[in-house]
Amino acid sequence: MNIFRKEWQALRKSTFTWSLSLAAVALLLLALYPGFARDAEDFRGLLDAYPESVQKAFGLSLDSLTSFLGYYSFVLTYISLAGAIQAMNLGLGQLSKETREKTADFLLTKPVSRTRIITAKLFAALASLFVTNLIYLAAALLLAGQVASDVDYGTYTLLTLSVPLLQLLFFAFGLVLSVLLPKIRSVLPLSLGLVFGFYVLGMVASLVGEEAARYVTPFRYFDRSYIMAHSAYESGFVILELVLVVLFTAGTYQIYRKKDIHAV
Repeated sequence: MNIFRKEWQALRKSTFTWSLSLAAVALLLLALYPGFARDAEDFRGLLDAYPESVQKAFGLSLDSLTSFLGYYSFVLTYISLAGAIQAMNLGLGQLSKETREKTADFLLTKPVSRTRIITAKLFAALASLFVTNLIYLAAALLLAGQVASDVDYGTYTLLTLSVPLLQLLFFAFGLVLSVLLPKIRSVLPLSLGLVFGFYVLGMVASLVGEEAARYVTPFRYFDRSYIMAHSAYESGFVILELVLVVLFTAGTYQIYRKKDIHAV
């Protein structure tokens, strides 16, 4: 029984739906950039009327927003939010669906170890995220060349790749939650609640301005202003993410192997 193949077949439709949706959002928002650039001063005056606290909360920088990379970093706010929801949804759903759909008894009585089950489901979900981001990256690079002529593609790619890095953390967090929670009846509401909760924490962290506040929300691990200024990620937060991903994944394996899984 090829668990990976079955899982990928189950995820294939939603994968392409997410891929096309993210590409469509990018197309819609990036298509507005030429008009935005022409009326940059008018937009600057409009945004300047907002309180500084509001600008910080939504990641609006008047100094960079009128450049293409600055505008794209603002677009990525919404792309990152949608990508995090997809990743959290996958993390929470991959292992919990056997109990929720009452197929655990069928799967766990097969001559397949739980370690192999987790690995197959994990790689199917990672394949889904990989395909989504491959399609989005191709679309984003194509769109950049159409709407702007002075694109720093190195920095642009780093900004874009911050999305799958963010997704990886949310996916690992969702995985470990799925084996810690006794039963997840509905994945999407929980995914939305957790992701938006972290997003709001990120807004609060921006308002507070304390460096320590950034550690409580993954949305602040990849600061786009820093990426644009240095063409690099902040190494401390990259290391922190990798450590968390390893811990969450290892915890998932350890708990799932010993967990008493109810079929009904």
